[in-house]
This record gives sequence, structure tokens and C-alpha cells, in this order.
Amino acid sequence: MDNRGSKGDIPYINLLESIKSNELSLADFSQRCRAVNLLPGEARTYLNELGYDKVGSPLIEGDDELFIDCQTLELLKHELANSTC
Repeated sequence: MDNRGSKGDIPYINLLESIKSNELSLADFSQRCRAVNLLPGEARTYLNELGYDKVGSPLIEGDDELFIDCQTLELLKHELANSTC
């Protein structure tokens, strides 16, 4: 969690807003990341670290089939949206 914050979080906010279910394939996640100009591995690491820092749990678990913690998802959306004000 280096140079992010403020406007740097906008791609992550857009990525989080695009996630509408608690499961998605790795390919789908990768496509969503590329759509907002993020590298999938870096996005996953950043969002999981942020999840641990802010709510004590990761956002994403799994390998080929990814499982999304919906409560963490909603909290991170709120957290990142507030950081851009």
C-alpha cells in the first residue's frame, strides 16, 4: 500500500463496483482488472492487504475460482470512496 490514496484508488473503486457476486473465475477477475488498467496480481494483493488492515479479513480467497467476502467488499468500497474526497 504504497502510492495509493485519493485519486490513485479510483481504479480499485471501479474494480470493486464491478464485482456483483461472491464468486467469480480467475479469468473474469483478470478481465475486470485489465478493464480498469490494473494488474490482477497486484490488485488482489492490494485489496487483500487493505482488507486485513481495515476489517481484519481478506477480500479474495481461492485460486481458479475466487470467493469474495461480501462484507469486506462493501466495507472496502466505503473505505476507498471516502479516501477520494
